[in-house]
Amino acid sequence: MTIPTDVKRAIIGAAIDAIGSLLPIKVMGRTFSVPNDQKYIEILLFTDDNANETWGNDQMFSGILRLILHWPIDDQGIYGPSEIMDTLTAKFPKGRIITRNLVRLMINDNPRAQDPIENTNDIEYPATIAYQFFYAPTT
Repeated sequence: MTIPTDVKRAIIGAAIDAIGSLLPIKVMGRTFSVPNDQKYIEILLFTDDNANETWGNDQMFSGILRLILHWPIDDQGIYGPSEIMDTLTAKFPKGRIITRNLVRLMINDNPRAQDPIENTNDIEYPATIAYQFFYAPTT
């Protein structure tokens, strides 16, 4: 079963709501201009197409959000962006339920920050957020 578009929209929306105004947010498929300071967060969604069936038409989906902090190579070391990552991952503690409209997204594992990846123009600080999503279609 493929994930319905409204479920994907709700998951991304819940993540954006949780991040708040920490930094500008880039979402795949949307026009985005890199800010002058080159600091922003990118959200990638990896869904598991195998829904755990429940009673009736309800379904439980799971997957991961990949949050990537993009940071310029500014010769200041990793401490500043590491503090931002600590703040970012603290917004997604295990057990947190993020509600958006009629959507309930549950974080089902502690966030995992991975090692930074240095590119030509910036350094990427990735984190993985595991989630479950209960979906009750209205039709």
